[in-house]
Amino acid sequence: MKTINLVVLTFFMSVGIAHSANISSLFSTGAGASFNDGTVDSNWTVTGGSLPSTTYAVTTPTGLVWGGFTTANAHTNNGVSTWISPSAPPAFHPGGNYTYRTSFDLTGFNLNTVSISGRWEADNRLTSIILNAGTANSQTITLTSQGALLNSVLTQYDWNLNGTSNFDFSLFTNFYKSGVNTLDFVVVNTPNPGNSATGLRVEFTNKSATLAAAIPEPNALVLIGVAAIGIAVTRRQKLA
Repeated sequence: MKTINLVVLTFFMSVGIAHSANISSLFSTGAGASFNDGTVDSNWTVTGGSLPSTTYAVTTPTGLVWGGFTTANAHTNNGVSTWISPSAPPAFHPGGNYTYRTSFDLTGFNLNTVSISGRWEADNRLTSIILNAGTANSQTITLTSQGALLNSVLTQYDWNLNGTSNFDFSLFTNFYKSGVNTLDFVVVNTPNPGNSATGLRVEFTNKSATLAAAIPEPNALVLIGVAAIGIAVTRRQKLA
């Protein structure tokens, strides 16, 4: 019966170990377009301004999103993230709010261990980040102008002209839900004086969570039962 005892011990050890995994359904801007300029990003949509309906955001060369400013005003696109905008460059649009949305699936993850962090840039500026907008799990981080953050749980530093920020969504810990979640980045575009360039760049540097403990399948439960009976029989034989 030593073999059965070892099987039971191994089974419980495998159930009890927590494994951290990448949230593979959450993508930085530009990844859905393979980082190619002027290509639709299938992971991000945008609404607002003069847009007639929800559209997929389009990747934009670093300089063009800033209306011809030099790339010194914004970090250059790379193979991790790129700028996106409501249309192919040049991305000039009326003033107003533009909401960029992406979604990710947390099925199978322990929601209390979700860790998402990264950095963003926006033209003209990012005003808020919203988790699960319009649902009971909705939570908002509000930002002031030029990227200065009101919430102390986030670390902010001034990157360039319109500001960029590191973000750490620890504020959202109790608001994630199993299944599909949404993240909205709300960008305000300021007319200068008419239509002007606008865009967003989000780069996730960490997106991980612990896998939820697996529920034993019926066959596994039978194994545990048989092993428990075997242990009991072994003890009785030793006492006899």
